[in-house]
Amino acid sequence: MGERTQAGYLAREDADLSVVVLHESYGLFSPLSNVPEVCDRLAAAGFQSLAPDLYHGRTAATVDESLHLMAELQEADALASVKEAAKDLLDKGARRLAVLGFCAGLAWERTLAFLHQVGRST
Repeated sequence: MGERTQAGYLAREDADLSVVVLHESYGLFSPLSNVPEVCDRLAAAGFQSLAPDLYHGRTAATVDESLHLMAELQEADALASVKEAAKDLLDKGARRLAVLGFCAGLAWERTLAFLHQVGRST
């Protein structure tokens, strides 16, 4: 249903509410990731979703590898990827946005919510 894009994985339905989906520590396109399928399920339920690839194509096959990828992730780069995903969804007609995170993505979701709450520009 969805498609791999330069920025990540996009599953589309014309929707008022769109979702930025943040992948787990293994990476967006790891065989251990189900985030593309989650995006497809969201689209089937009527939501547009975009999962930015926070690791820019890198994936992990083991827990140790995933911990290494998480440790190398730069906050500024990750926030820029999430902001770009949100902008892409808004440019595609979204009027409302949500963020949904899994594993490491959940930590980023909570970080974004906190930054929004304290008024830091994200």
